[in-house]
Amino acid sequence: MLRVLQTFSSIDRCKCCYRSRLPGRVPQVRQKDGTAYYAGLQVCGNQWCCPICGAKIRAARALQISAMMLAWIARGNTCLLLTLTLRHSWDRLADLCDDLSAAMSYTFSGRPWRRARDAYAVRHYARTYDVTHGAAGWHPHFHCVLWVEGPVDDATVQALEDWVWDRWSTWFVRRRAHQPNRRVGIDLRRCGTAQVGAYVAGIKSSAGDPAALEVTRWDMKRGKGSRTPLEILADLGAHGEDRDLRLWRDWERAMKGRRWIQFSRGAQRELLPDPDDADLSDEELAAREIDGEPVLELSAEEWLAVLTVEGRCRLLEIVETLGAEAASRYLLWCMDRAGMEHGLRPP
Repeated sequence: MLRVLQTFSSIDRCKCCYRSRLPGRVPQVRQKDGTAYYAGLQVCGNQWCCPICGAKIRAARALQISAMMLAWIARGNTCLLLTLTLRHSWDRLADLCDDLSAAMSYTFSGRPWRRARDAYAVRHYARTYDVTHGAAGWHPHFHCVLWVEGPVDDATVQALEDWVWDRWSTWFVRRRAHQPNRRVGIDLRRCGTAQVGAYVAGIKSSAGDPAALEVTRWDMKRGKGSRTPLEILADLGAHGEDRDLRLWRDWERAMKGRRWIQFSRGAQRELLPDPDDADLSDEELAAREIDGEPVLELSAEEWLAVLTVEGRCRLLEIVETLGAEAASRYLLWCMDRAGMEHGLRPP
């Protein structure tokens, strides 16, 4: 997927991800729990487009949200999961996202929101984008977690949903002369510890419908009759269709400069078990290296050879399945294939 991205992307930073070495570092292959990965390389930190950086950022944020929810629920409070969506549209994705952001700001700001926030005891929130594309066009929507003080009964959940929908739909009626469909436009439900814990226990799995996964891991979803942006990228790599290239470029342009996740002020510092994690940016999360066991160190010539023959994924596969000795032989093959001179590689 990274090779496909770097073939078709218009974003220079993405084209350099996991290609250029960090200053003063040499490329390494490390391994942890049977999984091989690279260290010592520059990353793009693009949460929207990069299949590696995006997955790292979303997984880290999902664990943060899970920890915040579990700690909040353990104190006898309630977490609610809110989804707000637009109808599918063939409009430009950037225009749809602009409308979504404006409607979100209208709903969750100003005096009306402050009164509702106090009335329903909403302490904090976190919201993320989720976008798919199907036969009817782009489908952007927001997922939000609401941290509510104390227990919440069904009547309160329904009343809060009614209030949110009234504000949300009012924006579209006033600004776009369009009445959204409530049946598919909003969903508000409780999140229990079992639901959140299921995600914490199985973070690498797409099974189930846990709240943190719903909020953060759109890259792991499989739409019914629709595709996530990374599925569009995968199809572009497999089939090379111009339509998929246009969709991918539309995605890159539309999401430039947008914030993927937004927390209410003070939410992370108050609710995270480790407050220091509250200051980590998405770029820092993407650049964070796992403490695995070093398996190989690659010279500058060896790394150039691996890049030349597009062997980055294959090298990791060999380390995982056949071990370091076979990987060393593969490096010699890469240098031969790239037309580079080499001596015998030390074991």
